Amino acid sequence: MFCGIVMMASAPSATAAMAALDSASITLGDVRVERSESFLNCGFTMKFDGIDIPSNKELRLNPVIVGADGTEAPLPALIVAGRNRYLQAMRHEELSDSLKLYRFREGMSIPYSTQLAYQPWMETSNLVIRERVAGCCNETSNEYLQPVEALDFLPQPSKLRLSLGEGTAEPAVHPGVQSEKHLKFLFTGHWMPPSSPRLQ
Repeated sequence: MFCGIVMMASAPSATAAMAALDSASITLGDVRVERSESFLNCGFTMKFDGIDIPSNKELRLNPVIVGADGTEAPLPALIVAGRNRYLQAMRHEELSDSLKLYRFREGMSIPYSTQLAYQPWMETSNLVIRERVAGCCNETSNEYLQPVEALDFLPQPSKLRLSLGEGTAEPAVHPGVQSEKHLKFLFTGHWMPPSSPRLQ
């Protein structure tokens, strides 16, 4: 979903690594968004192939459900940081189930899964990831918006159709229905035609 930059085989300079991070991001796989009666379950895998996060940089990933009317429901966020930024975040960030920290490693992937209460406004909404690249003193150097999945839980129209026989006002009768009396029996159970297996 995100465009990627092919990294050179030789070790990139700090400038080249920074350029890669500012113009490429994660790719997503195994996207699953399912609704139960009361909950919305979201899951996907974040893949970091082909990008580099320098030691003094971090990538903040903030998944959000955004409704058609602009209503938002933030999901648990992640920080993926280079070595130095990782150590700083360990000391200064308030980490919890709502904000998790990962140290960047080349080619890493992170499975992501969460559940939240379903709200009516989520019927037509979008799951997106807001990404922010930050460096020293939490200074933002770039931001991205990653579409993940369009959600559509509107009720689908019924596919039940009634068929009428051509050239007649009488309803078309299923081959298994032998007569109007047999049809009445199928609904009421008060009459059994002679051809019924029970009477043979």
